[in-house]
Amino acid sequence: MNRRIFTTRLSAFLGCLAGIAQISACGPNSPHPVYTPSPQELAWEQCHRAEVDDRGDAAVQCYAELCDQDPTYQRACYDLSRALFDMNKTERARQAAIGFVVRFGQHALAPAAVKRVRRSFSSTEAYASGIVAFRALAAKTSGRDVHDTVLFELAKLLRDAGKTEAEIMPLQQLVTTYDRWESQLWDDAMWRLIQIYKASGNALEEEQHIEALLATRESSWAIGSYNSPFHDDALLRLGYIYFERGSHDRAKACFEELAAQETSRLSDDALLGLARVERAGGRKEAACRLLQRIASMTAASERRRAADMRAAMGCS
Repeated sequence: MNRRIFTTRLSAFLGCLAGIAQISACGPNSPHPVYTPSPQELAWEQCHRAEVDDRGDAAVQCYAELCDQDPTYQRACYDLSRALFDMNKTERARQAAIGFVVRFGQHALAPAAVKRVRRSFSSTEAYASGIVAFRALAAKTSGRDVHDTVLFELAKLLRDAGKTEAEIMPLQQLVTTYDRWESQLWDDAMWRLIQIYKASGNALEEEQHIEALLATRESSWAIGSYNSPFHDDALLRLGYIYFERGSHDRAKACFEELAAQETSRLSDDALLGLARVERAGGRKEAACRLLQRIASMTAASERRRAADMRAAMGCS
């Protein structure tokens, strides 16, 4: 339910309980109370109207005045930065956005402000100043709801700057500071770390992070799986890590688990992995049967790979 509607109805209900409202106005069929905007909301509407009417400078001044009031109208502080970005007043916009995030790091719009600032540094290739600004922002927002977003966007900025090795630090800080249920970015950060370690050939770190990601798998009989969208990819990759190491039993367990998930987009890849395990173990007939199953799959790339393997093995 919309927060404004919920608050209005709650206020009316509490009024009924306190005997403030007339009894006739408290029944299930009574008219809903009329919502009266606050003076700050009315002022914000004027700012927004100026922006819609393409009076950008007036809108910026209006938002700034609301932001500077006591008490501050927090939404106006965000809109001040957004309007400045839209007017290509980038430096002022960054300052306004960073100020909003530092002051109101718990606000629902704080992550959007962080992302806008990062994009502004990346799009202008102002990497050095952006990295300095984001590292300072990460320190200032520690313990706030927006902190994980700051760390994740800092990692993106470092990646855009070609500093892949430095990207590890904020990602690692994110996945160790928060768990999967505390941050919506935990899965993405963990998977990015896995990709970095794979590309660098750091098999030990890659395996450890894959196992940490897979350890978060959980399911509920009531609403199904809580699995990350990266769990299937991680399980397939772990199977191949074991296979390349010669741990065929452990590889087979990974591939079998994934192949059993018929709705997985990687079930055919898992069957192909199983066929490779069987072939490596000298079990040609078992491998051929698995390859034949893949022939009925819809993924053309997997069908081609299976056909090549069948030909190489001499499957009938």
